[in-house]
Amino acid sequence: MGKLVRFNLDEVMAWARRCSKEMEDHGIEVAQDPRQDRRSLLQAIAKLPA
Repeated sequence: MGKLVRFNLDEVMAWARRCSKEMEDHGIEVAQDPRQDRRSLLQAIAKLPA
């Protein structure tokens, strides 16, 4: 392990879903602009290598 911090992907995805849900519940929206090549938190985490 050394100095690397490792996370369980399922736990991280659950956290990201909770955060996204909380933002949605509070009326916070992150508009996606394809020209800016931005992704949501869930999309970014889903692209991480397992």
